[in-house]
Amino acid sequence: MRPAAASVAFDLLSGLRSYWPAVLAPALLFGAAAPRRQALIATTSQPGVVGYRDPLGAVSPDGAWLASSGWHSPFLRLSNVRTGELAHEWKSGLLVGISFTPDSGALVALRPDECAFWDVKTRQMIRRIPRDASPYNTGVAFSPDEKLMALEVSPGVIHLIEFATSRTVAKLTDPSGDRATWLSFTPDGTQIVTTSNYAKTVHVWDLRRIRAGLKEMLLDWDWPDFTASGPTVGR
Repeated sequence: MRPAAASVAFDLLSGLRSYWPAVLAPALLFGAAAPRRQALIATTSQPGVVGYRDPLGAVSPDGAWLASSGWHSPFLRLSNVRTGELAHEWKSGLLVGISFTPDSGALVALRPDECAFWDVKTRQMIRRIPRDASPYNTGVAFSPDEKLMALEVSPGVIHLIEFATSRTVAKLTDPSGDRATWLSFTPDGTQIVTTSNYAKTVHVWDLRRIRAGLKEMLLDWDWPDFTASGPTVGR
């Protein structure tokens, strides 16, 4: 069960700062003693990514863990949300994004040159997916059944990756070369929505329509057909 809403504050320079039970909306604080140091509050009632720019941070879907990294910090920290204690620290190198897998079992650390998965229990790296150097946080998206993962591996090119094997099932190349700064599957798993802050665009990839066209050319993906089970964009 997800714990009651709690708030965790961490700042740009030193990661996790303090913990207290509360029901608060996310807010940005500025310390009076050190005006240039900022603290970001995340509420576990809304788990997920809690900081796009520094500091980077994410709350696990089960509300148990907070991952954070400070301003230009080479360290990735994992803290217990309930106690506020630092559970582990990795020397990860400069990160551009942090998230968790849907089951909260792994921490996803996005660097310009790779996407690394760290097991929350063993603290060991369990997989690494190379990326072309990119300073942007594109994020990682998982299909509703958690079998497919969407990740921008090279600028403007999203890979659909089988999560169990890390096999690339398909590549979606943006026709305008727009780099994704956020992406997500729709609830039915048949579409992927991406946004590009720099191009100020929103793209919707209809996976069923793409595959229908590929099947006519005998170029279908090696993957089961997508079956709608919920709402889709623009329907």
